[in-house]
Amino acid sequence: MDLNDICVKSDELHDLFESRKNEIKSMINPTGRKLFSKDNVDLILKAIPEEKNSAKTQTEYVNYWLANLLICQNILLELIRNLKFEYKRLIYDYEEYKNNNFTETPSRFRILNICIMIQRKVYGLCQNIGSALYDYNELYSKINSSLTMKESEFVPPSEFASPYGRFDIVREAEDSLLMNPSKSILGLSATRISMESYVLFKIQDMIRSHLRIKKSNNKIEIKCAEDFRTKELFDCLEELFPEHQKEHAALDRIYSLSSKTIHTAFAYHNYLIWGSFFFSIYAIEEMFKHVSSKELALDKLISRLESHNRLQILNL
Repeated sequence: MDLNDICVKSDELHDLFESRKNEIKSMINPTGRKLFSKDNVDLILKAIPEEKNSAKTQTEYVNYWLANLLICQNILLELIRNLKFEYKRLIYDYEEYKNNNFTETPSRFRILNICIMIQRKVYGLCQNIGSALYDYNELYSKINSSLTMKESEFVPPSEFASPYGRFDIVREAEDSLLMNPSKSILGLSATRISMESYVLFKIQDMIRSHLRIKKSNNKIEIKCAEDFRTKELFDCLEELFPEHQKEHAALDRIYSLSSKTIHTAFAYHNYLIWGSFFFSIYAIEEMFKHVSSKELALDKLISRLESHNRLQILNL
């Protein structure tokens, strides 16, 4: 696709947004219509509510989805503007590289390196635009399907409907590292976040399976406290797998380094970040291979978390 195609497609997208906005405006409630005239700060406050599950009624859910849709639309247009700019830069620099006779070899390598870096950015922008378009259509479908039914027919979506899987967590961290091929400040943060999410995912899955088997009830679901802290998470891991002391020490070292990286804005080489990332994922995976012998430890952990209001057992 050349620059002209990108410009044409972006104009078509803008027209699509406008037609859908008019369509939604004609169907939506007055409070929802006000969102169309709000600036970004109001949309953020509506799209990221103070309480995670504050939406209860059909109207509240539609307004929440609409705020997300408008943010998604604005971001799509901004990403496309960036894509046009970077694409122009890429064409210009590549022509310089291809046509000019450089007197110094380093200058030729430098311009080629710039082209490669811009190409990577263009590729990343295209990926993000594709992802945002998918999200936009999902949000539009939710709004449209909700507006075609009566309030009494509306069923709020289940918070357990779309669990985040193990491979999603790993892939997200990998994508972050792949965008920083040399050094980065945020790479260790991506590793730390993937560790936290992966441990939480595995512990919840382990507890849920244990309870369902023990009580012969496949409708049991669990919910951790929303303010569940990282230290609590790794305390649970150490309580379940005390035999892996050396691994716990290494995971703690990685976590501490990631905090230091953020607070000092110090960039580390990606080989160290990749090493930390793969070690943490494989070490945690190895621990959870031995869950069959952990029934007693699980019962003690569940009892402790329940008694301190850190875990809620639900029968859906």
